[in-house]
Amino acid sequence: MTATSETAEPGAAFLQGVRVLDVTGALAGPYCTTILSDLGADVLKIEPVTGDRMRSRRMGPERRAIPFDLTHRDKQSLAIDMKSPAGAEIVRSLARRSDVLVENFRAGAMARPGLGDEDPRPQCPDLVY
Repeated sequence: MTATSETAEPGAAFLQGVRVLDVTGALAGPYCTTILSDLGADVLKIEPVTGDRMRSRRMGPERRAIPFDLTHRDKQSLAIDMKSPAGAEIVRSLARRSDVLVENFRAGAMARPGLGDEDPRPQCPDLVY
């Protein structure tokens, strides 16, 4: 249960208790879920087993993946091969336990592993996709 502006304790995170499944890549999707995390949501980032492509964008004197660090702070991360049947089932199971699913793939890409915008509806009608 999340706090509303009328019932929130001072300093309480507005989205505390909201579970977000982050199946995003590049920059816009991860930035979106970082904002949700900053507001108190519990965000689980799903990455390919090869790692998020932003991890390879190294810069600065320490050669750190600064864009990745900035857009994935305060998130849990799990590497899953969503193209495999077992990996797709794990992600579907995580979606059933989530309040929000955020993805930013091209149209139809999430439907292949059975995670299109209508696929989770019968089992979790309140999922915000």
